[in-house]
Amino acid sequence: MDQDRLRDSLRALKSGLREVITARVADSLEPEKLQRLAELGIIDEKALKGLPGNLSYEDAVRRFRDRITEMVADAPSILGQLEIRPLDVLPSDIDGNSGNSTLDLAVVFSDLEGFTAFTQSQGDTTTRAMLANHYDAVDSIVRSRGGRVLKTLGDGHMIRFDEPAASVMACVDLIEMNQSPLPLRVGGHFGPVIFAGADLLGHVVNVASRVADLAAGGQSLVTTRLRDRAGRLPHVAFEAPQHATVRGLNDPVEVCLVHRSS
Repeated sequence: MDQDRLRDSLRALKSGLREVITARVADSLEPEKLQRLAELGIIDEKALKGLPGNLSYEDAVRRFRDRITEMVADAPSILGQLEIRPLDVLPSDIDGNSGNSTLDLAVVFSDLEGFTAFTQSQGDTTTRAMLANHYDAVDSIVRSRGGRVLKTLGDGHMIRFDEPAASVMACVDLIEMNQSPLPLRVGGHFGPVIFAGADLLGHVVNVASRVADLAAGGQSLVTTRLRDRAGRLPHVAFEAPQHATVRGLNDPVEVCLVHRSS
């Protein structure tokens, strides 16, 4: 992606962000208050006028994330220029509503440590080739354990498993079989998730993404809830649990490292 196209894409993305913010405000304020905020320049008047009457905050967030996904597929380096990480964008922070169905699942997130620096030093062409190989490797491991990759963004993956034990085995496999030039980190959690179309929403999704964020490169980190539901597994060891402070949550989360045992 050349610099002119990149600048145009960044402007479009910023416009999408204003749309998301405007949609959130529009959900909660009366029309005259919205107009006053637009006059003061606090929200974007053009975005406000362009919002469909039935566009919810949830829809706006998804639209924004879809736009990021399209741009990153073409230019992975844009994540670094936006100063965001895939794990900050892939999971949804929307709780959904009672009309959506729920089911207990294991949710796993992964990303590559040092990805932003890699894109800056190696360029988008080399990065795209590296990611193509990484995607194939992750997909193969996830499928072999009965899971499903739900989303990808740059180096980030959001994955679901029906069976907790399978998710833990996949967490171990992913670290062991990572052949990218960057160390992989993985995090997982288990519990009720909300289905909204092809998306998974809710607290469990958010916790899983934050647990992955806590892991260092070359580590798989899971909550003790996922560990307990997985049970004892052959040739798999869980380290002693630790309480971790997770961004966005009031209470600490109990997590433990998991790896292949000798």
